[in-house]
Amino acid sequence: MGEAPPQPPDARGDETTDLPALPTSPAAARRFVADALWRAGVGDETIGTASLLTSELVTNSIVHANSAVRVAVGVRGGSLHVAVTDDVPGAVEPRAMDPERPNGRGLLLVSMLATTWSVEPSPGGKTICFELVTRDDA
Repeated sequence: MGEAPPQPPDARGDETTDLPALPTSPAAARRFVADALWRAGVGDETIGTASLLTSELVTNSIVHANSAVRVAVGVRGGSLHVAVTDDVPGAVEPRAMDPERPNGRGLLLVSMLATTWSVEPSPGGKTICFELVTRDDA
């Protein structure tokens, strides 16, 4: 099964794509977000951070929720917004860093690198959103 094509912008004007619960989906999400942000004129460093955080959230949805995801990305004003929606409701929280564990750092990275982030219930699941400032002078 190949990557889903980008969908038309949603009601907020964000670009969206739907990805299956497959090991290849985090990489597809990284490429999707990077391409959308490049087209919007976002700088390489910010694109790299947004792509990393998106990949972490998509990985969490696939590994922990065994769920397909919808990824939405948009740029408004001086910030970018990424939302990852899966089909499993519930709260999520960053884990404390444990050097003995090779995983479990995704939400910790989001909480450390994102300007803001949140978890919101969505119909039949949850949406994890983050924002990053895109202005160099911010």
